[in-house]
Amino acid sequence: MDNYIVGRNAVKEALKSGRSIQRIMVSEDKVKTGLADIVGLAKSQGIEVRPTPIKQMNKYDLDVPHQGVIALVSAVQFKELGEVLQETTHEVPLLILTDGVEDPHNMGAIIRTAECVGATAVLIPKRHNAPINATVAKTSAGAIEQIPLVQVGNVAQTITTTKTRFLGYGEPIWKVIVPCMRRI
Repeated sequence: MDNYIVGRNAVKEALKSGRSIQRIMVSEDKVKTGLADIVGLAKSQGIEVRPTPIKQMNKYDLDVPHQGVIALVSAVQFKELGEVLQETTHEVPLLILTDGVEDPHNMGAIIRTAECVGATAVLIPKRHNAPINATVAKTSAGAIEQIPLVQVGNVAQTITTTKTRFLGYGEPIWKVIVPCMRRI
């Protein structure tokens, strides 16, 4: 399960091919200079670009030099929310929506718990969340393979859009739980 793409050309080609990228870390000193083309391409696709100290980037256990850029890629295939809602057999789907869960261990625990309680899916915003990587997979005890994961753009917009779906009697067709994991 390779969760990183490193190097200028590899990251640029991944962006061009449309590969699912969760976040790109760019060396702080190269954001506006040597890697400006990658930053521009990523931003045009709505991918979070995070200026990162080189010391922090060097902590990643990589077999090849990162050249000042590391892309965090998805280890799993995300589903579309509409597709998940159509496929569900639950009378009232239970959707777990995460927000600001940046620790992979916490993300794995939330996914594991969601699967245990029989949730329909886990909704994960594209920004400001832990990348779905090997740590999340291990912490979830394999639950990431059992429960659909849906990547959403904006939490507030997702809630608003999804709330507009009703059954004949005005009952919402879903429930949502937002864990409060933000730092105080």
